[in-house]
Amino acid sequence: MKKWKSFSDWRLRTKLFFILALCLVVSMLLSVYNMFHISRAYDRELYGALSNFLSLSVTEIGYKLDNVQQMTTDLGQDSQIQTYLSHNKDASRAFSSEYNALYYLVQDYYKKNRVNCVSNITLYTGNFTLRSNTSANVYVPDEVYKDLYEAALGANGATVCVTDYSRDYGLFFVKAIRRIENLRLDTLGIEVVQVDLEKLVKSSVLLNQYDNVIFVLTRPQDGAVMYSSAGEAGPQTLPTLDTESRWDICKLDSVKYFVTADGSADYPWDYLCLVPYNEIYASIRDALLFCILFFLAGIALTFLVCHFLVDRITRRFAKLISQMDQFAKYTPDMVLPVDEFSGEEREAGDEVGMLSRHFSHMAREIDGLIQTDYTNRILLREAQLKALEAQINPHFLYNTLSAINWRAKMRGAQEISDMVEALSNLLRVTLNDDSGLIPLEKELSLVQSYIVIQRIRFDETLDYRLAVEADELKDVLIPKLTLQPLIENAIRYGLEQSTQICRVQLSVRRQGAQLVLLVQNDGSLYEDDLLEKLRQKTVTPHGYGIGLLNIEKRLEFAFGKEAGLELYNEDGMATARITIPCRVS
Repeated sequence: MKKWKSFSDWRLRTKLFFILALCLVVSMLLSVYNMFHISRAYDRELYGALSNFLSLSVTEIGYKLDNVQQMTTDLGQDSQIQTYLSHNKDASRAFSSEYNALYYLVQDYYKKNRVNCVSNITLYTGNFTLRSNTSANVYVPDEVYKDLYEAALGANGATVCVTDYSRDYGLFFVKAIRRIENLRLDTLGIEVVQVDLEKLVKSSVLLNQYDNVIFVLTRPQDGAVMYSSAGEAGPQTLPTLDTESRWDICKLDSVKYFVTADGSADYPWDYLCLVPYNEIYASIRDALLFCILFFLAGIALTFLVCHFLVDRITRRFAKLISQMDQFAKYTPDMVLPVDEFSGEEREAGDEVGMLSRHFSHMAREIDGLIQTDYTNRILLREAQLKALEAQINPHFLYNTLSAINWRAKMRGAQEISDMVEALSNLLRVTLNDDSGLIPLEKELSLVQSYIVIQRIRFDETLDYRLAVEADELKDVLIPKLTLQPLIENAIRYGLEQSTQICRVQLSVRRQGAQLVLLVQNDGSLYEDDLLEKLRQKTVTPHGYGIGLLNIEKRLEFAFGKEAGLELYNEDGMATARITIPCRVS
């Protein structure tokens, strides 16, 4: 079964795209979440606005109904009406003069309260029935009047609001008129005030400002619709709203409505305000869809831009990794692959540019170390080969030289004996397998043996001087055959081409933590920048010793950058200066 790679094992490109995709998904979820809350906030704002207007409408309707109720009470207590109705009851018949007087009084109340949507006032005494409006649009059947009279008589003189017939005939305020004189309280008649409910609702504040609002009055005890401003076209079944929120989005008769509700403390009904929500929902849905499409377009554009940027970043990392892979296969005889980086890559100021620069610097440093080690190994091998070539039966040479030395001593040839003994010492050190560091004292002994031979050869024309600042400096370690080749070059160029006396001076002194060795000779001078010319091979070395470059390489191999060889001319003398750290065994 294939195991899933951990996140740390993913490629950089995959990690970046995963992080990008995760951020985009989180952003999309947050956007949808915010859109949902914006929609809910819009619903709450809509409820706030509608509830304010509904409250104003309820207040307006309540104010008019309170006026009608007060008018009903005032009419029953009117002294003139009380007088005429008392005469009518006591006489057990109606007089035309009193009827006409009552008619005008009722008409006056009617006209004053038409502003409160009163459509008719009916006064019933048993002897006659008086109506302030006899038009057909306020017609009420006798059966309804009979029920209204019974409701009034059952209220014991209180004003009663009857809603049973509100959908067909409007609201009714009924009251039994009782005789006030001497507190007899017998029934003189019944007044019925009819209110045009549709006119009352349409005159409210809300419906004057919102044409598409449906205003509904319901009885809370049974939920029956008392009135609907939409008539039969409106919803016939109404929801039960939460008593705390008092608003909801309901689907009634396949149409969505935003419903708000308000109650009445004085009258037995509830007010409901229904706003068709389909158009609002469509607007919100279109806005949400537009936001989603816009967000998806933004995601696509962001993905393309990020793909371009990520590709540029990962391509540069891939190039750097490729360079590292090539460098891992690098050998000293190959061309260093670091230069394949363009200048723009190395000059970039970001992290990739920094990595490129540091890698290039590190690679060159490693290459320098490899080349140095490689060259030193070659030089060491060449020196070993030369030593092997020179070691042609060394014991035979030592025995031969020893025999010559004893023969010379036996015959009194002291110079020959000294020369042979010096040569023997020189060969013994030269052909020794020890290729490491030796004390300076041993190196100076080797130089002295070489000087013995050269003095016999050049007689009085060689003036060699040795100056050591302190004896403890003789314990400082130095590569073998470092001074002898320099002394050899000094004698060669100072004596072989001149018959004058040549002065060769070897000075040893301490300078801080460094040991300074100076080999100086007169009779010749060094070329300017001779070492650099030897390195660049613009001049060909032709000395007898191992060579100046060999000395420089061995010093660098032994001590690194702490050691060095300099060639220059000072006070008419060719000067070779060697600087090494003061290290003792």
